[in-house]
Amino acid sequence: MPFGSSRSSTAEGAVALAASEVSVKGWSPDEKVCVDVEIRPEPDVKPAPGDYELALAVIDPRTQQPAIRLAIEGRDQDGCYALGRVTVE
Repeated sequence: MPFGSSRSSTAEGAVALAASEVSVKGWSPDEKVCVDVEIRPEPDVKPAPGDYELALAVIDPRTQQPAIRLAIEGRDQDGCYALGRVTVE
């Protein structure tokens, strides 16, 4: 089950999710951790052209809900953190 996931959404509200298997076990609050993960949507999902918001959440694998508050600003009502925007052409 995923420990982290990203969410992208269009201005119209369409949402796509992608997950990685990165574990946060053993991370400490004062430790800087860099993770390089390529996240792709499911093979049968082809995003429509447009601008998307990319967001990140650390998911509890038991509940499938955002479980960890990151030490950064920008947490939304869903427990996700906006990372930026991407354009699909």
